[in-house]
Amino acid sequence: MEIKQEFFQKLLECKWLENCGSDIDVNYDFKTMLVTKEEAEKRIVSIKWQNTWLDAENDLTGYLFINHRDKYNQIWNKQVEKIHEEYYPQIEKFIRTKAIEKGLSEEVCKNVKRNFISIMMNHFYSEYFESEFLKKLLIIYLSGHIPCGITGNRETGTIMVY
Repeated sequence: MEIKQEFFQKLLECKWLENCGSDIDVNYDFKTMLVTKEEAEKRIVSIKWQNTWLDAENDLTGYLFINHRDKYNQIWNKQVEKIHEEYYPQIEKFIRTKAIEKGLSEEVCKNVKRNFISIMMNHFYSEYFESEFLKKLLIIYLSGHIPCGITGNRETGTIMVY
């Protein structure tokens, strides 16, 4: 288990939030719907959205706890701390600068950080389990947009994108 350098390089080169407010110019292989900045700000702090990505992270932690308890108990907290201290600071300034430029709230920045940590942990444990939903969030971020809500469920629902 490791954070592969090429994976993190892709995140360093990501155009974080750059396309927020623009049309979606990517053909995602899942359902999305473009929303306004106002709608994105509202949805990103909604209980439904918070619970949706937390459930995806809980799928990962639950699977690890049941099937690979040693990998979970001995490593999870240390890896989250490493992501907080070593990886996230390398992109935080870019995210904050873009958020200010786009007129986005601090709540958006907090949500991006939480998603970033979940995406990194999903990658770190990918040899054991991968959340398809967290992979979808990554694809949206890599396209320069931000996922901010959902209608329906994680598997078949429509992800709101700003």
